[in-house]
Amino acid sequence: MNEHNGETWFNREAFEELSALMLVASSVDAISGDGPDAPARLGRNLRAIESLKAAAEAVGYRVNQFLETAGVPEGDPAEEN
Repeated sequence: MNEHNGETWFNREAFEELSALMLVASSVDAISGDGPDAPARLGRNLRAIESLKAAAEAVGYRVNQFLETAGVPEGDPAEEN
């Protein structure tokens, strides 16, 4: 994370690494489950991860815009308790 001129950015390379790890985790989850729907689950997970990567790139890796695009409500969840 980097803050400059009132804007908070996240690191593209770190996000790409996180995306790769999410794909590995979702692949393990999909193939370790019982049932014939593993390929469909893996496909859904892959599309979700690709969608997050595209959203991050589209907003220039700006935190607030990314969270807004991803549908995350504003505010600090810790303050709500």
